[in-house]
Amino acid sequence: MRLVETAGDFAAALESAQREAQSSFGDARVLVEKLVVRPRHIEVQVFGDSHGNVVHLFERDCSLQRRNQKVIEEAPAPGMSEALRKSMTDAAVRLGKAVGYEGAGTVEFLVEGGELKADAPWHFIEMNTRLQVEHPVTEEITGLDLVEWQFRIAAGEKLPKSQDQITMHGHAIEARLCAEDPSNGFMPSIGRIVAFDDGALDGIRLESGVRAGDEISPFYDSMIAKLIGAGPDRAAALRGVAGGLSSLMVAGPRTNARFLRNLLVLPDVVTGRMDTGLIARDLAALTDATVHADAVSRGVAGLLHAAQPVTPSPAPGGWSDPWASGDAFQLGGARRLSFPLVIGEAERQVSAIWERGEETIELPVWDGLDRRPSPGAVCVYADGTARILVLDDLLQLEIRRPAYDAAGDDGGHAGDSIRAPINGRVVKVFVAEGQAVAKGERIAVVEAMKMEHVLHAARDGIIGKLAVKEGQQVNQGALIASLAEEGAPA
Repeated sequence: MRLVETAGDFAAALESAQREAQSSFGDARVLVEKLVVRPRHIEVQVFGDSHGNVVHLFERDCSLQRRNQKVIEEAPAPGMSEALRKSMTDAAVRLGKAVGYEGAGTVEFLVEGGELKADAPWHFIEMNTRLQVEHPVTEEITGLDLVEWQFRIAAGEKLPKSQDQITMHGHAIEARLCAEDPSNGFMPSIGRIVAFDDGALDGIRLESGVRAGDEISPFYDSMIAKLIGAGPDRAAALRGVAGGLSSLMVAGPRTNARFLRNLLVLPDVVTGRMDTGLIARDLAALTDATVHADAVSRGVAGLLHAAQPVTPSPAPGGWSDPWASGDAFQLGGARRLSFPLVIGEAERQVSAIWERGEETIELPVWDGLDRRPSPGAVCVYADGTARILVLDDLLQLEIRRPAYDAAGDDGGHAGDSIRAPINGRVVKVFVAEGQAVAKGERIAVVEAMKMEHVLHAARDGIIGKLAVKEGQQVNQGALIASLAEEGAPA
């Protein structure tokens, strides 16, 4: 899907949508549809059997979306009027009967204006002829096993229940945990899962296909787990999922755990004032990436201690050999060791100070560093002792020693190199060597985890080197193209 607000944007949006459709489905045809303002995305779960019976299992609200991808789903829809519920569920059942539908399906609608009043205008979007990712919230409020229903229908049985036997109780909410970095434009995050611990979850339904030691690749969807919370009311379900996110420990690839928690406690979400544009409007607050200074210090100390001893080793005769110490031994006064570390994405100079038997980690000041105490940080070693992951308030921060690789330096200036932001496939190249480009002009598109990442020129210039071709697989950081000054030799 692409939103087109001006005529000048239409051609590029159409081309991108067609390319993505061809890649995903082998069919580049697309539809042009009316834009619905402030829509609520409401879908109705239906089941049909081979005996002509079709029933609904009420609705789900999937309005919390980013780039038309569902993030949080819940059932029933908050604020849904009984009149609108009856109109939409009746329409879904009629649709299923009209086509003689068998099995599980989801009939999807958009409701205009952000409120689910009886007279709210609504539109049919499509029917998904399968059991969807968010089906657990329907199971939680109905007490039914939808996978069992599928097997029974496939075996030729009649539907297990009639419409008047299907009831709902309470509220359920599902959050999609994805391997992505919200603070970096939701860039997919890949690599080995160092830790995956769900032992502290209480009263939360967890569905996941990964475990510690698994490798997250760029070739599949980024979702690694679903957390489903249910309760007697919506407030209880919200608290349950937020608490579950805080209790589940995942280390290795970055995840959207903090983003999900921030979303669940957002006032408009808590009160049910939602539409599909909410996340985009509150994106800055939802993707907050501040980290506590004491959590960073704990990680720095852990990396330092793992790499070298901080106390002199006992020598023959019982005395300590100062030359065996790795903690900046000196005669008199405080001992200080200063060294560079890569913290997050930036290299920073930090210091370790030892005085009167106490160790202090001194950090430089940077934006996003919170000096208040951390609510509780966890450190996880990765790649032996070369890298440590600090999990602080659902945010993962990587701390490692810098690696200096002259082979990776193309000798250019800042902005001269366009590099792959993620492991993926180059699906489109817009330029050729020697071609003049303007700042912001598209250079190439890299596709990974069902998402397209468009790379642009950081300044005016000419393409001095084009290092890839369409269809090529590239690793994160690989050179796509380099810029030269206009008039310079390519």
